[in-house]
Amino acid sequence: MLNYKEFELLKDLLETSCIADIAKNSKYEVFEDENEINEIIKELSSRGYLENFILSKKALGELEKYKVKNAVILAAGGDEVSAKSVYSMPKGLFVKDNETLIERQIRQLHEVGIDDITIVIGYKQELFFFLEEKWGVKLLINPDIKKNNIYSLFIAKDKLSQTYILNSDNYFTQNPFSKYEYHAFHATVYKKNTKNELFIEKNDFSRITKVFSGKNSGECVYGHAFF
Repeated sequence: MLNYKEFELLKDLLETSCIADIAKNSKYEVFEDENEINEIIKELSSRGYLENFILSKKALGELEKYKVKNAVILAAGGDEVSAKSVYSMPKGLFVKDNETLIERQIRQLHEVGIDDITIVIGYKQELFFFLEEKWGVKLLINPDIKKNNIYSLFIAKDKLSQTYILNSDNYFTQNPFSKYEYHAFHATVYKKNTKNELFIEKNDFSRITKVFSGKNSGECVYGHAFF
């Protein structure tokens, strides 16, 4: 079984064998320095996972246990839909750099090999129908758009298995997705002077231990999740 750093290193070695690049470009600053990376490489090589920086069949088989199976994008609306009704379209269809927000996420998922994508729609649902033919996504309809994202997840419950969960109006400047994920998580962002956000507490291992409201600054649940 792989520990987290071993998993991240194998995943990085699928893209490059340059130790300096891995130390410099690791998305989440996983490794302390190049020396630590070299030590992990020695350990993985001794266990038959690597040979001259190339992943063995054993390593590739181990990574398959962590493969992301699919993604669910929530685009139905929710309890704030009356406020959105002043817009001509749902926020996920807003355009930036000649690309809708939801299509940018679909494209980023495709870039890492995730093609099984389900979109839960409700509010002005007909505006999303083109995605089915253009991108090959599956559409599910939330029959009660005044209910929140939890209800949309219930609509898609049969799809939840090693699954990315996204909001349709997320915008990621860099692709945050991966073909493999080690464990469940929810992305967070530090925000100042904000309202109506869910804030978190976490332990020394970055595990979320509490979610609460009532503050106006702090680290809050924001962005994508992996179940």
